[in-house]
Amino acid sequence: MGVDVSAVARVLGISTTFVDLRQGNAQFLPMRVAVFAQGQSGITYSSAKWQATSAGAAGAKYGWKSPIYLALKELTPVDGRPGVGTIPIDVYPLQEAGGAAAATGDVTPSGTPTVAGSYRVRCGGIKSPAFVVPSGAITGVNLYTVLRNMGNAASSVLEMPVTLTYTYSAVTASALTGTGNGTITAMSVVGTPNPGVYRLKVNTVVANGGVWTLTDPDGTVISTAVTMTPGVGLATVLSFGGIQFTLTDGTTDFGLNAYFDITVPATKISLTASWKGASSNGLVIEILPESDNGTTFAITQPVGGLVNPDVTVALALVGNVWETLFLNQMEISDTTTLDAFMNFGEGRWGVNVHRPFLVFTGNTIADPTLATAVADSRKTDRVNVQLVAPGSKELPFMVAARELVPIAVTANNSPPTNYSARQATGVIPGDDSAQWDYPTRDFAVKRGSSTVQCVDGVVQLEDVMTMYHPTGENPPGYRYVVDIIKEMNVIYNLSLIFAAPEWAGAPIVADSQPTTLPEARKPKMAVAEIAALFDSLGLNAILADAATAKKTIVASVDSQNPKRINISYRSAVSGNSQIISIENQWGFFYGAS
Repeated sequence: MGVDVSAVARVLGISTTFVDLRQGNAQFLPMRVAVFAQGQSGITYSSAKWQATSAGAAGAKYGWKSPIYLALKELTPVDGRPGVGTIPIDVYPLQEAGGAAAATGDVTPSGTPTVAGSYRVRCGGIKSPAFVVPSGAITGVNLYTVLRNMGNAASSVLEMPVTLTYTYSAVTASALTGTGNGTITAMSVVGTPNPGVYRLKVNTVVANGGVWTLTDPDGTVISTAVTMTPGVGLATVLSFGGIQFTLTDGTTDFGLNAYFDITVPATKISLTASWKGASSNGLVIEILPESDNGTTFAITQPVGGLVNPDVTVALALVGNVWETLFLNQMEISDTTTLDAFMNFGEGRWGVNVHRPFLVFTGNTIADPTLATAVADSRKTDRVNVQLVAPGSKELPFMVAARELVPIAVTANNSPPTNYSARQATGVIPGDDSAQWDYPTRDFAVKRGSSTVQCVDGVVQLEDVMTMYHPTGENPPGYRYVVDIIKEMNVIYNLSLIFAAPEWAGAPIVADSQPTTLPEARKPKMAVAEIAALFDSLGLNAILADAATAKKTIVASVDSQNPKRINISYRSAVSGNSQIISIENQWGFFYGAS
């Protein structure tokens, strides 16, 4: 309204207001991705929700080896693979639980290669640069060299999701080469030094003392200021580069360039997950040959991860934001976390909330019965979704993040379209023998699991399902993720209409009552609004039969409450071409009759 109705004096008033003229035109529900994951152990970070700006920002904030960063790296890759684009990503950081422990595994090389070879470490799907295994028996100095090369290669990768240590034997030192009769004793490991032979050499002669240079097995100078406390017969305890030793003055001073060789022996390399929790048991260690020289690598896969974080605190931060697609860091066997998501998610379907979401959890188990056991036990769960990559050596949540990319993009841009044949580029597939054939995929779907195929080495989505498959309900209403996305779009558009100011607190009159008040609303106006919406939803292939749905719309003022309008209807969402059956009959041509 322009001039106020109480005005008396002459005036020309012109009110200019922007109005949305799209009434009846359905709008697609904007997708939002919510990542529920941990930061890196040893890094202090807030539990507050954070809207991600980039994977790099997540790495700087939560640690480059953190599940948060690893998930963001798959959702927003910078290596040319497609990502979720402009779809917002909210991070809900999870703190380590009390009593949590990280999984730890190890690698022990052995053999007697006759030529040099090269290999790579791959852990949780993250690959290192190549490292060299020299020729000769892998014992003594050769063993230390192999372990050191392997450790240096793995450590050079910023996001390698493990920390590296070695299993050491007793540290020893050679006799002094050069002038002097002082001693080196009490040698021990006090950090994580590289295995091999270190050289401790005098660079400055000092009466009853000396200043030394310590060089590591790769020839890198650790310090040029290893300084003894001068004094006749005095002992100095020194610690540099992760090793500790005692230098004692003798009757003859240490001469320039005199040196000890200190051997720090190791037998194997240990890899500890960079976060604590049972989900860290999903790490898989591999040694991949580049130029195989027959070296054997005995691998103990990571175990011992204990106690996942509780997601309920993070769920309380979701608030009134309509987060649509959740990524769960935890393993599929963590049913406590699945229950927390399901219980919270059921509430989001509520009449007064109407903001449902779906939760995606990864699973790389190859055996179809074992892989679908949890999903099969959750027959009424319409919130949780299992995304699979049978036999993959990647971390399950990284698989889920990568497969979520085409789901999120399709749901955002074309919500009625299913995700079949969409590629999850970058997922490392399992061996061919681990892939599920059609009967196996059909078995998995009937047990509430999504499925994939591996085509020319690329994982592509087939069936994307919730775990919902109640006994006796055929077909299950909340089975397909795409159908839930369609229904979420219907809810979203109804909310846009009836939460708008035009309907909020408007006067309600009977359909037959004439009125000149623009703000007044009638039940038949609600019918018209929904009918127009159904036409648009039909044009966008979200509804299958808008004409029939429109005939079912009923709206009336409540007989007990004059401030209430009751609206009901029945609508059918569109189907999707999951199964295409073609009968192809053929025969021979015998000439004209």
